[in-house]
Amino acid sequence: MTYITALSLELMHKYRTTIGAALGTILYFVCFVFAYRELEEGWTYIDCLYFMSATMSTVGYGDFSPSTSLSRVVTVFAILVGILYAFPTLGNALLAVTLPITRKGRAVLEAAYPQQKVDLDGDGAIEFTIPRHWTIYYSKNLLPSVLLNLVIQMISAAIFVTVEPGWTYGVAMYHCLVTATTVGYGDVAITTQDGRLWAVVQMLASVVLLAEMISTFGTLQAERASTLKRIAQLQRRIDLGMYDKLMQRAREMRPLLKRDGRGLTEVPTSPTHAAPSRLARLRSLTPRPAHCTLVNTSAPDGVRGIPIRMLAQLSTCISDASLASRRSHVCFRG
Repeated sequence: MTYITALSLELMHKYRTTIGAALGTILYFVCFVFAYRELEEGWTYIDCLYFMSATMSTVGYGDFSPSTSLSRVVTVFAILVGILYAFPTLGNALLAVTLPITRKGRAVLEAAYPQQKVDLDGDGAIEFTIPRHWTIYYSKNLLPSVLLNLVIQMISAAIFVTVEPGWTYGVAMYHCLVTATTVGYGDVAITTQDGRLWAVVQMLASVVLLAEMISTFGTLQAERASTLKRIAQLQRRIDLGMYDKLMQRAREMRPLLKRDGRGLTEVPTSPTHAAPSRLARLRSLTPRPAHCTLVNTSAPDGVRGIPIRMLAQLSTCISDASLASRRSHVCFRG
């Protein structure tokens, strides 16, 4: 018994924030449902819950609305608290259930249509992956979310056909999809108590899944743009234009350094502050780790055409180097 009590206390301490949020959301529903039950004549408890769900999810069918001045004042507070607190809390709870499903689906599709993995230095570690064509990239990553949402709408439509008299499956599916997008025309009215009770579940689940799908799309866009930008940097080749830019950057960073005019330029950086892992990797490619000759313009055709696959990583360190110590240097020798 002591062990069970200790375990319960540990779980309560670990999830105290989640428990507090859940209790706050329950209190929100209880308070406003009872308030509307007293303020609005003829509304049942299910009607009040249905109205609250349509309000906080921003669906707003329009079939229920406050009819008195006091009820409208209460509704303003219900909207603010619902949108800012209650609905995000419910959304996080629902996402805790749906996210593992969609992530598992993405993992399965990734195994079926994998991205190309690139190992730059042959050490067995994957430095980056090359995304597939955008049609495949977005399709395979969004498909689990789309399918899960569609399945929920199909199940909801079947339930509405059962509890709402006169509804066909097509009408019910139309109603569910309009609700899922938060448009909520209200042209298809839910008239039964059972239908309104299920509508509470369908509204909340559908809007949360829509938000998850939109968020996933935004994340995919950012990740793809970042990866393609990095690939473009790693695939660049040194030419005279790039060399001039590096030298110009070096002069801007150390304007007081006296140079002999032979092309020696020092770019200050710190192995301990400015991207140490990248510098360590660059040093592993040269026999002289402290001061490495990276560019030699005395070679035929200057530096044109020399691969920069690993050297390109240095360009991402240059901006950080301006904030690092000036006591250590990486040398470009001409």
